[in-house]
Order: sequence, then C-alpha cells, then structure tokens
Amino acid sequence: MSLESASLESVYFLLLQGWFRTMWHLGCSLLMLGILASAASAQAFQPRAKSASLSERHADDGTKSQDGAKSQQVGAATQRLIASQSQQQLSATTRTIAVSTDLQQIYQRTVSATTEDDFSLIARSCVEIIGQQQRSQADHDYASSLLAWAMNRRGEIRSQRAAELAEKGQINQSQQLSTLAADDFLVAVRHGPNNWRHRHNHAIALAMRGDYRTAIAQLNKTIELNPSYANAYFNRAELRFELQDFEAAEQDYTAAIEQSQDAQFYNGRAHCRFLLGKHDQALQDYQRSSQLETDNAAFLTDWGDACQCLGKWDQANQAYRAAVAADKNYARAYQNVGWLMATCPDKRLRNHELALSAAQKSLDLTGQRSVEILETLAAANAAMGRFEKAAELQAEAVQEAEARSDTTTADTLEYRQRLNLYRQGQVYLQTQPTEPNQPQQIASAPMDTTP
Repeated sequence: MSLESASLESVYFLLLQGWFRTMWHLGCSLLMLGILASAASAQAFQPRAKSASLSERHADDGTKSQDGAKSQQVGAATQRLIASQSQQQLSATTRTIAVSTDLQQIYQRTVSATTEDDFSLIARSCVEIIGQQQRSQADHDYASSLLAWAMNRRGEIRSQRAAELAEKGQINQSQQLSTLAADDFLVAVRHGPNNWRHRHNHAIALAMRGDYRTAIAQLNKTIELNPSYANAYFNRAELRFELQDFEAAEQDYTAAIEQSQDAQFYNGRAHCRFLLGKHDQALQDYQRSSQLETDNAAFLTDWGDACQCLGKWDQANQAYRAAVAADKNYARAYQNVGWLMATCPDKRLRNHELALSAAQKSLDLTGQRSVEILETLAAANAAMGRFEKAAELQAEAVQEAEARSDTTTADTLEYRQRLNLYRQGQVYLQTQPTEPNQPQQIASAPMDTTP
C-alpha cells in the first residue's frame, strides 16, 4: 500500500507531508533547555530550532524567506517600490531647497538605475560633491542623502546576489558579498541616520554575520523611527529567540502580530511560547499560523509536532493529514508521521507497514541516512518484528550520532537504550504525558505486547 493512496479506513488517520528540514528529538524535556540544535532527531517533537530565521524583508517591505532560510531576497517589484519611495523623497527635497544642476542631474539617473554599477556611479558622484568644500550646505546635505539612498540600494542588490550564491553552495563568495552589503548599509546609516529603512537593512546584514546584539541595537533604532513597522519587531524577536531571551522575544512577536496578521509571526511566537511552557497558547498560535497559510506544510507539521510532544495524538494526526494534503514531498512530515505510526501508545494510530513506508519515503526524499531517519526506520522495523534489522539500523544511527558535534550525552544514552531494546527483541513506544499539556519525558521504552 502506498503512503499517498492509503485510505482513512486503512490507517484511522493518515499523517503525511514532505519537507527536507530537520527533525525534532524525542526527549521533549529538552524543550526547556533553550535553543535546540538545527539537526535534532526525528523523535523530538518540539518547536523547530531557529537559526536567526529572520523575516529578512528589507525595510522597504520586500519579499521574505520562509522557515528561517538565511536569504535576503528583494523582488523586482520591491526594488521599484524602494526607488519610487526614495525618489519621491529626493524629488521633494529638490523642490524645497536649491541644489546645484549637477546634483539634479544625478537625481535624474536614479530614475533608471537598476544595477550595482548604476548605484556605484551615483555614489561616487555624491562622494565627489561631498568632498568639495566650496559647495553649499544644501548641496552637501542633498548629496549625503542621495549617497545614503544609493548605498542602501547597492547593499540590497549585493545581499540578493549573496543569497543566490549561498543557495548554489558557493559559501565563500556569498560571505564576501554579504560583508560588502553590510558595509554599504553602514555607509547608508552614517549618511542617513534618521532613515529607518537604512537602519533595518543594516540590522539584517549584521544579523546575517552573527552580530546579533549590534543588530538588535539597530532594530531598536528602527522601531524608534518607525514604531508601526511589523518586520522590525519580528526580526528583533527572532534574534532574541536565538539569544534565548524568550520572554522578550514573545513580547516582540506579539508586537509584530498587532501590526500585521502574518502567519510567520504566529509560528515564531508559538515556538517561543512552547519553550516558555505556555503550551495551550503555543498550540493556538500554531493552529492560527496554519489557518493563515493553509498550504504551508512546514507550519502544519510544526503544529502536528507540538501536539505529538504533548501526547495529543489525534490532533497531531489531523495536522499531519492537512500537511500532506498541502505538500506530499515534505520529508519532515514523512519522518515524523512514521515515528508516530510506529511508536504511538494509542493503538488506533499505529500502522507499522505505513510507518516503514513513511520512513523510507523520507529517506528517498532527502537522500540522507541521517540519525533521525535511521531511528525512524529502526523503530518501524522493530514494530514489524524485524528486530535484527532494527538493531542494525539503530546501531548505524548511534554511530552517526556520535560523529556529530551537536549530539549530547543524553542523546547518545537514549539512542543506545533503544538499541538495547531491539537487541532484546522489544519494540519502543512513546510515553503518554502524565499531566495534561506536559511534554513527554525521556524514559526507557516499554515493550509493546500488541504489535
């Protein structure tokens, strides 16, 4: 029976979806320990780890990247919007103050400027004028403003190219361009200190370089200059989350939501609230993000994962079903649903054949024999009574885990506990939380006497 064709009758609730993102690791007690590694294991159903997953919309409200991808994408329409807004401001300045003819000519070039070279030429012309002492204060001020605009625009183009290079795996070139972009934004801020767009873009560039605290300082200034800009609150929340300042992050997510009903804002706050132990509120936020973007498989899977961690098996089931309906090539959901169908303590939701198929599908989609996928394959094989194969797969998972720098001693112990179970001819089942809405704890797996 294929995963996609399995009927409701054949599996009570079919939980499927696909994505390449990393899994969560079974020890849900780890949720309260802080930021989770980005490569957590399939059995850890907790809010996905964030890695400065900034909205990364430029301050002109450009396109954002989803699920924390480190890219600064600025679409052509957004670029036109920036140029239009900035040109309107510059044009208004030329009408209200007397500036020299050459500066007016430079301004005219901004109308058709689209390339890095175009903006570089405008910037050089402005620098020359700023260096001329005989110029009027009006010329100096206007040239400085125009220079800030040009450097901001060039920084955006460089950021976009850096993101494209990163996607192609050209990391060194991407980092070099990101550094150049950050330098451009810094110049823009120096020559336009009261422009919130420049501040915001500089903050994003700093964050991409890992300088979170300085980025937060720039976002503070952005918000001071424009308190209604939702993305500034969201990006500051993401950075505070990364720094494990969860209470402050929650406040910023809420401030962003008050400005805009964005699904990613709710999803971010849900992760934060889950880590703060506000599980009911977190589930509401996960559900709300899924309602706002019904075709977002990642958000639906996050919702299902949180439910599974809290032992809300049926709700997890339903969330995964919605996720696979949105995207049948989302590997994380296949992996996690495979784990649920192999290890759920509720017999109604266990389907060992489908669990194995789901785990194999996750492997096929990713092409990676990760710790998470190997563990899921092992659990599914054990559930079908194939203990020798399960032990073989689990041993491979242990070996892979021990080779990973982010594997903790507790992780290794847990993996080895399951390996011992399979070697003894026993299956692994998740534990049912003893209190409502409390994450399941790491524990020795009971023997499933009714496979």
